[in-house]
Amino acid sequence: MRRFEIQSDEALREDVDFLRAYESIPERYRIKGLFLADLARRLGPDGWEQTAQRLVDPPRAGRYTAFKDYPQRDHFTIAWALYRQLFPGVRAREGLRRVAREDFELFGRTMIGKVMLTVAGDPIHSLLLMPKAYEHVATGQRLEAERTGPRSMRLTTRCEDDGWEYTLGQVEGIVHYYGKVPRTTVEVGLGYYAFDVEAR
Repeated sequence: MRRFEIQSDEALREDVDFLRAYESIPERYRIKGLFLADLARRLGPDGWEQTAQRLVDPPRAGRYTAFKDYPQRDHFTIAWALYRQLFPGVRAREGLRRVAREDFELFGRTMIGKVMLTVAGDPIHSLLLMPKAYEHVATGQRLEAERTGPRSMRLTTRCEDDGWEYTLGQVEGIVHYYGKVPRTTVEVGLGYYAFDVEAR
């Protein structure tokens, strides 16, 4: 188990091997097409054409169905291509983290996202609702959330993959949405990764 603190304006310096990270995602893990559609759109026609050839389950006619389940491995492949296109000068974990922050903006525009953000009203409440939200948009990982203080919480992801940087980016995106600054302690262990988050 390793544990470290990271500020949202501090870059992750750890690199990731694409094939190793890809194969760490179980084939049974799925995610709704609306998230892949947004990543594909941001890639642009040329980037999408190159990336689509590497997908397990490419969409028919190049268009994802919003609430159909697709392989999370395909989501990772598209996110990786987007990171290489948008942030070529940074390490892989940092690039994927940045893609995830922007990915949160899409979630905030969905009905589930709008309801969650409106009902919650602040970043900690929103983060506490993440496990329920994930049940509607992804399968495979299991999220747990608990409040640890007036402005802090702990989010744990039970999983078999090693993609903690993407969840970190999503967490930071939520806190930033409310105009707050996150201070996060990341804990990576066997079969899980966790985030102790303080919103300041």
